[in-house]
Amino acid sequence: MRVQPVQPRTLAFAIAAATFAASSSAAADQWVGETQEAGAAATTWRAQGNRVSIDLDVMRNRATLERFTQVLTPDGYSGDALTYSADGSQIALVVTTTGQFRLGKQFLLDVEAPALAFQGNNLPGVDSWLVAGSVVAGLHWSKSIGSRAEVHVGVKASARPWGDGRTEPFSSDSYTVETGIGGAIPGARAYVDAHRAGSGGRVGGGVEVKLGSSGYYRGDAAVVAFISTTVVLETIHELEYRSASGLGGGLHLQAIRASHPTRVTLDGDSSDTFGIVAVEPFVGFEPAERGLIGRLGVLLPLGPSDFSVAKDAGIFSVRASLGAKW
Repeated sequence: MRVQPVQPRTLAFAIAAATFAASSSAAADQWVGETQEAGAAATTWRAQGNRVSIDLDVMRNRATLERFTQVLTPDGYSGDALTYSADGSQIALVVTTTGQFRLGKQFLLDVEAPALAFQGNNLPGVDSWLVAGSVVAGLHWSKSIGSRAEVHVGVKASARPWGDGRTEPFSSDSYTVETGIGGAIPGARAYVDAHRAGSGGRVGGGVEVKLGSSGYYRGDAAVVAFISTTVVLETIHELEYRSASGLGGGLHLQAIRASHPTRVTLDGDSSDTFGIVAVEPFVGFEPAERGLIGRLGVLLPLGPSDFSVAKDAGIFSVRASLGAKW
């Protein structure tokens, strides 16, 4: 018997349907209408309390490998000429371990072990590879505003002292499927958390708001600056329904805008910025105070996904996370 593969959009719609089914009509009324605080269950906000998790991102896309050769135009201007092109597909697995630990009443330590990425492909002349990302450490401050909201700000520093010497994932010489950091580690998350693949700093903040008794809104924004002077702006919005048992689901929307070195081609094309918008329906479980936490979602880019020389086509990521909070 032949088993047909599950299409990414089918999986995404299934997750969205499960999320909708988990939200009963009564819960939907509570999502937007209930505002009293009396009797509200204790909540440990996402940016507060100790937590650890192992995240697995699986990215797949159809790809076109393009090779360029630098040449001089008749007027003496240097540019890149396309000299080779081949079609194929890629799949990448990225594993990341993260931790958040209380240092005091309102300050917390953030640590991230180097992400490990394996990428396989069937592109001619391109080997599969295993690569490690950056060591990341940071500190953030978080404060509750009554029992209905929380605000946080923080900084992170990342360093990638090993490998091929590349220090950020946006430079033109990392725009190739043959090198690791310019592809799988940031690409699996549509370039949110790109600091995990380079050397630089990240400054950001956000809010979490409880809506009624079962709804949550989270919003975050950050600026990432790599030592090469590339700057990335990240924004994230997330709505989630979560039952009293901790089961729930929701919708995650993210966008990035990045400046990167210009690639000039013989036909005059050039770009010094690029951006990606992506959406992720997800299901998950997270208790109010302590216990196991988990999440499963499908990340689908909605806007341009020109994050490698492998041109965008059929790109999606399955994201899974398992951990604990206390």
